[in-house]
Amino acid sequence: MPTSGKPKSSSSHSDEAEESGVKFDHHMVYVTILAAACYVTSLHCDFVFDDASAVRDNKDLRPHVPWTQLFRNDFWGTPMAEEKSHKSYRPLTVLTFRLNYALAELAPFGYHLGNVGLHALVSAMFLAACRALLSGIVQERASAVAAYLFALHPVHTEAVAGVVGRAELLSAALFLLALRAFAARRDYSGVWLAVLYAALGTLCKEQAITVVAVCAFHELYVARRGITLGQLVAAFSTGQLPWSRRSLARCALLLGATAGLMWARIRVMGAQLPVFTRFDNPAAHSPTPTRQLTFNLLLPLNLLLLLLPWPLCADWTMGSVPLFESPLTQPHLAALVLAFYAWLLGLVWVALRSRANWPVGLGLAMLALPFLPASNLFFPVGFVIAERVLYLPSMGFCLLVGLGYDRLRHRLPESVCRLGLLMTLIAFSGKTLCRNCDWKDEYSLFTSAVRVNPNNAKLWNNVGHSLEKIEKFSEALPFFLKAASVQPDDIGAHQNVARTYATLGDKVMAEKFYRQAVALMPQPKKGQSYTARVAPANLKAYVSLATLISNDTSRYAEADQLLLTAINMRPDFIDAHQNRADLLIRMNRTEEARRHYDLALQHRPDHADILFNIGVLELRANRKREALFWFRRALQSEPRHRLALHNAASVLQDSPAGGADRQTAKQMLEQLAELEPDNAGPLFSLAMIYTDMRDLRSAELYYRRALHRDPAMRGALFNLALMYHNEMGRPLMAKETAETLLRHHPDHMKGHLLLGDIHLNHLKDVSGAAAYFYKAHQLEPTSPQALHNLCVTMVESGRLREAEQCLARAVQLGPNEDYIRNHLAIVRNRLAQGAATASGAASGASGAASGPASGASGAASGASGAASDATSGPASGASGGSSGVRAASDATSGV
Repeated sequence: MPTSGKPKSSSSHSDEAEESGVKFDHHMVYVTILAAACYVTSLHCDFVFDDASAVRDNKDLRPHVPWTQLFRNDFWGTPMAEEKSHKSYRPLTVLTFRLNYALAELAPFGYHLGNVGLHALVSAMFLAACRALLSGIVQERASAVAAYLFALHPVHTEAVAGVVGRAELLSAALFLLALRAFAARRDYSGVWLAVLYAALGTLCKEQAITVVAVCAFHELYVARRGITLGQLVAAFSTGQLPWSRRSLARCALLLGATAGLMWARIRVMGAQLPVFTRFDNPAAHSPTPTRQLTFNLLLPLNLLLLLLPWPLCADWTMGSVPLFESPLTQPHLAALVLAFYAWLLGLVWVALRSRANWPVGLGLAMLALPFLPASNLFFPVGFVIAERVLYLPSMGFCLLVGLGYDRLRHRLPESVCRLGLLMTLIAFSGKTLCRNCDWKDEYSLFTSAVRVNPNNAKLWNNVGHSLEKIEKFSEALPFFLKAASVQPDDIGAHQNVARTYATLGDKVMAEKFYRQAVALMPQPKKGQSYTARVAPANLKAYVSLATLISNDTSRYAEADQLLLTAINMRPDFIDAHQNRADLLIRMNRTEEARRHYDLALQHRPDHADILFNIGVLELRANRKREALFWFRRALQSEPRHRLALHNAASVLQDSPAGGADRQTAKQMLEQLAELEPDNAGPLFSLAMIYTDMRDLRSAELYYRRALHRDPAMRGALFNLALMYHNEMGRPLMAKETAETLLRHHPDHMKGHLLLGDIHLNHLKDVSGAAAYFYKAHQLEPTSPQALHNLCVTMVESGRLREAEQCLARAVQLGPNEDYIRNHLAIVRNRLAQGAATASGAASGASGAASGPASGASGAASGASGAASDATSGPASGASGGSSGVRAASDATSGV
């Protein structure tokens, strides 16, 4: 049956369709398809902007972190109790990210696919909600127009194309579930169900709690199909309220539940508001009346983004919105604010003028109430304008437009109305598709943003960061300089300039800008305690400047003073503790360094880098058991900590316990090889372990895998050649591998010794062997081993006099080498006997260098500790064979 006395439109559900059993809901299908299709181009976007902190760098997504930790940390993985926490408590949203991570780790496609699917779902839910709430009036037409606008609106791009926008999508879905449950169930079960959905929505994003206010409005206004201004005046003048006791009880229950949710939220926050700087929200730090005027200016600016979403910008902080200081000096801003309030009061008048206009009141409530938490009117927030927070309020806006379209049809030809609607939807969809491309990567996002808000230094900085990430430092520098000129008091901009100059090798300019950043810090007054709350990001200026000047050993004391200043400003600033510990180690003050690590652990007991560095400190003191304890603690905190994996594996590899420890080391190195697909070091270490285990086939395989990643790796080439020669009896493969080694590293002395040995003992090429031994002697003239082997070729050639003189020099170089003395005695004995040839001489005394190269992958935060791939040990004696392969690593990591 028709829902009103008017004839049915072609877009409404007809009696004939119902009677024939056809239930194809074309609007529902079209809205869902269009909502998904409009964002299909976002599926190939990368993680951008806030996605880096909330997803890519958020440890709470990793499977090794207990899922209960999600309910202790904020949206970005920071403990809620910490001052630097953003206080955004959204564990259910993070839980969905964790599910994405479990399916495909950090592949962006799955995260974007989830957002697009959620937006399509919310669009369909919004259409269903509009039909249910507007039943009996202009249900289908207004609902359909509102749903199409919502599905295609360009202002939603940030919420859908940005992965962090999933908080908006989930909270919107639960918002609609709560509203529909409350409207459909007129008993108290509807209230409890709405409160449950509201609580779940709040765990997705705080904005969802406003559904309770919308439900109360529904109870007092929508459920009784409107109320006029005259009725309200009469009711309050007579004291007879127009609502039943049940309605008032339902509202009281909503109010009590809201109070409970707010109390729980405050408890989670630790009764602390997040700390925002004046760069995040300049108006919040402005004096009266500038603060109040600017906050009122933001209302029409947000409405304009809904009315005309051109242009759009990813960030509206800093200088994006001018401060509204006075209506007298800025009349254009005053006119905009007055126009907004005139529009708002006009809608309120329409809603209260006639009970028939109650849908207008519903749309206005769905627009205004969800926006209040982000309006800055009641408490400051960390942004000026944020497009993604308009996702929920836009439902009310789209509903108002749908209602307006339905009324406009009675005043204009329907063809004109449909054409206007069609053109609007086409424009919206085109803008949305184009806007998706801006979110492809950070460079495209922020370059599009600076065109909209060139006075926002944060955007110029972010363009520079996007270039910095791909190592285009020279191209990034002008953007950082522009940011510093746009916002001269931005400490971060000066740090970015300084860091880039340092990377480009200009230490003088780097120090100049670091000192400018330090000069912008609030300075303590003599004799007074430091009370300013300084952001850790700003304090990094002290740490970076100290790191820069500490490259000069004569400036250690100056660097130390900078770090102490940062620690005095914020005793919980662990970066300063870590860097001072590193500096103290270089100053040979290890006990003081350890105390700073312990102080840092008091503030962050699970900080993997601190735990790792303590392990390195123990390793420096040759306390391997204690070092292993700290490396394992670091891995408990961060199982994929690469340096901890490497160092723990190195300690276990050399453990006297053997089998069990070696097996653990293998597992760690295999994990490290997966984490670092371009690093040959873990595979090289695995090859050495298999060599120790005498599993030469596996050792060969891992040497080959290491060489696949790094074809010029010295240690792998030499060890493999030595293993072919000494252990596997494959001299030709040894020759081929050693020749490859010398092509990449012609100064590898032991490679020349090995090839000389192969030519002398296997190829019987004395002259070829002599050439390699002579080159080895040239590379290391003080090596008795190289000179001795060259002497052997003289013996093989029958030049005993030259051999005698040569061996005598070799004895001088290695007076404690018995095998050289023995060879010299043999040669002198034969000379004394007048022998024509030295058939009994040491024909095979050309032993190659013993032991394989050790790994060179050891490194640590703050400084690198590389190991040489050269191995020690004399050449073998007169037997002609080389010594066995020794698997050992002399690599240690520095702090």
